[in-house]
Amino acid sequence: MAGVSARALQIGFGDVVGMSSMTYLRSVRLDRVHLELCSGVAQSVTDVAAGWNFFHPGRAETSPMEDAESLPVVAGNRLAADRWTPSADPRGTVVLLHGGGQTRHSWVRTASHLADHGWLVFNVDARGHGASEWPPDGSYALVDFVADLRAIVGALDRPPVLVGASLGGRAALVAEGKVRDCQSGWS
Repeated sequence: MAGVSARALQIGFGDVVGMSSMTYLRSVRLDRVHLELCSGVAQSVTDVAAGWNFFHPGRAETSPMEDAESLPVVAGNRLAADRWTPSADPRGTVVLLHGGGQTRHSWVRTASHLADHGWLVFNVDARGHGASEWPPDGSYALVDFVADLRAIVGALDRPPVLVGASLGGRAALVAEGKVRDCQSGWS
């Protein structure tokens, strides 16, 4: 629709339907999983769930929006993230950062795979993306994404491995560069 922002469409959808578009789509997918499981065609629950893009055990039971945690950020702007916890003590922590125009959902298979192999994973929606809040001042400069990432890393128990695509990768590289500069005495 010409002249209507994506955010206005999201808000309008929520006002009319009573839930976010992601929550609505998830409920439709869950209904389809239920119908397929009740059809009598012999398939495993895992295969049916994977066919509807539910890849991690337990992910189909709760809404991704409800699963999303609020992470600390600069200036009180809430970021959403899914936490993927391994079944045993974690080998380490990984923070996944998506590219511009994407959401944390682009990393679902990677997050699931890492958690299955012993990593604690935080799969983050960047400011203004997915379920994260839009900053009131509309600030989307690289320095803002870097500040958000540094706040997230600062709140973790141990230094994480940062994995980013495009915008997320740039933010991780700049954030790491700032840490190294500070450690070596550069400003």
